Amino acid sequence: MESASLYPPFLYLPLLFLTSSQVMTLIFTTIGSAADYGTFGRWLLFVITVICWAAQYSTMSLTEPSRWGVAMALYMIGFITYGATLVFYAAAFPRLARNTARARELREKYESGELSKEEYELEECLEKNHISNISTTHSNIGYIGTLCINLSVLIPLKSNPKSDNYALLLTNTYWVVLGIWWFIFQQPRPGPSLPKGESYLTIGWKQIWLAIKQYKKLPYTFIYLFAFFLLADGLNTTGTLVGICQNDKFSFSFLQNTYLGLAQATTSTMATLGYWYIQKYWKLRTKTMVGFSTVLSPYASEP
Repeated sequence: MESASLYPPFLYLPLLFLTSSQVMTLIFTTIGSAADYGTFGRWLLFVITVICWAAQYSTMSLTEPSRWGVAMALYMIGFITYGATLVFYAAAFPRLARNTARARELREKYESGELSKEEYELEECLEKNHISNISTTHSNIGYIGTLCINLSVLIPLKSNPKSDNYALLLTNTYWVVLGIWWFIFQQPRPGPSLPKGESYLTIGWKQIWLAIKQYKKLPYTFIYLFAFFLLADGLNTTGTLVGICQNDKFSFSFLQNTYLGLAQATTSTMATLGYWYIQKYWKLRTKTMVGFSTVLSPYASEP
């Protein structure tokens, strides 16, 4: 077998991404839907988050080129667990949106006849988008904060061969310090009990099979899932290819990538707030905003 050193590093990135995506798909289809029952999702999120933290701290051991195999393993573990945390955090949004003071007020007005069905659905849609947009904005602001923390290490320690490791250590500690409080103060919002005779490891696959058998009754649902798959896959693949170009064609350093990240986080924050203002002002539905952003994206990405 040929030595791994004969192959350029960028060839491994698509392989890592593909393998990680397949593992994530297996995880989500097997235990993803199980998180809707009882308190299973709460503890699953905690375990996945701790594993991700451990993987990030383990990068301190990556001090020699000969440890590229360990680097690949840690990348996959970190990528998979981080992606899983995003999914489970996002899964909490519908429950939060249905139980905000604004949502309860709208529901009461609808039940009393003060709002029509169309008005209620539109206002509820806006409330859900409000939570999602505010969360995304805060996420981007936090991203800016972590990048600034990176700069506080990368700039003064520019000539230190372990500066990248120290930056990862510091930013991961930032996540631990701020993230641990979610698990401490999270309010119990248990889902329904697991149906009798079912298992957390099999109920997800049974639900998938049941949904497939109902495809004729849910045509738009499957169109949405297919379109979402194409959108998510295109976004992730584009991100991977950009990373390949940065590392192979331009040899961007950790410091240069941090500057790029700051530019990305700043523009993303501005765009999120701008889209939310437009949607709120003209009371546009989510579908309209998705179409608007989809049409605009290719023009924004033109070189």
